[in-house]
Amino acid sequence: MRALSEQEVLEWCTARGIEVTSSGRFLLANQGHRTMALAVPTEPARRVALACALLLLDSESGDDSEFQGSLFCVTDSDIWSPTLDKVGQLILHSLGPIRAGTEAADSYLMSSDELITAQALVSIPLLFEWDAYLLPVSANFLIFISHDGPVEISTKSQQQFEEIYARLETREWDVRERLTRPRP
Repeated sequence: MRALSEQEVLEWCTARGIEVTSSGRFLLANQGHRTMALAVPTEPARRVALACALLLLDSESGDDSEFQGSLFCVTDSDIWSPTLDKVGQLILHSLGPIRAGTEAADSYLMSSDELITAQALVSIPLLFEWDAYLLPVSANFLIFISHDGPVEISTKSQQQFEEIYARLETREWDVRERLTRPRP
């Protein structure tokens, strides 16, 4: 796992057709298709399971061995009480490397052999109800974990949308279609 600076995240995303707005929002370039919304389960164990399910959406079978890696960025972790958020931030920063000369990073690039670490990282915003983005290395879709709403999944193609939607629905996750919001 490698901690990334804001500039490195921007470069990684730009190279893959992901736009990062000045407000820190990630968008698929030229998105003109549907988006899905996935309800966040209330049970903590199901939230951890959801983290793994999200990480494996880019694999054909959903098998752990097909994990190719991902980019994970926490964009807002100061949402609730300072005491609660500090606990989550301590857990987050204990898992990830710290870049030389900086505070602990909130953006990480994980390789294909780091699924368990990736699952732990993605579980944190699901458990503490923070905002974060998750992008597979293929960058075929992006996932937005919201502190006050469902997990949103946007894909680059209609076919990818249909495949991911069917996979989530088959595995009994509470998924529905969402109208795409206009770009800011």
